[in-house]
Amino acid sequence: MADGTGVPGGGGVVRADLDMLASHAQGLQDVSDLQGQLMYQLGQVMEGLASTLRGDQGGPACQAAGERLMHDGQQFTAKFADHSDMMTNNRVNYGHGDSDVAQNFHGLMGLHG
Repeated sequence: MADGTGVPGGGGVVRADLDMLASHAQGLQDVSDLQGQLMYQLGQVMEGLASTLRGDQGGPACQAAGERLMHDGQQFTAKFADHSDMMTNNRVNYGHGDSDVAQNFHGLMGLHG
């Protein structure tokens, strides 16, 4: 905020730790994969339980819960995979931008060298 813009680190400057961004994207993907697997497995357990319950309400309720868990687990995994992909794309784009800026500065230094 020392530059008067009110933006920590300076106005208009984008700062990114590219390695950390890549690591977070992979971590997010790993967590979402595990969560989806757990939800799917729990859904299978619920569906299996439904076949052992002979009542008019318990069995169908377990069946419905199992199907919902498996469906939601798949949606959850897909949604977080999309976010992980976006983070990876951001890392690649920031990396290209960083390289472009470095080349521009080297070119400028060559002009005044």
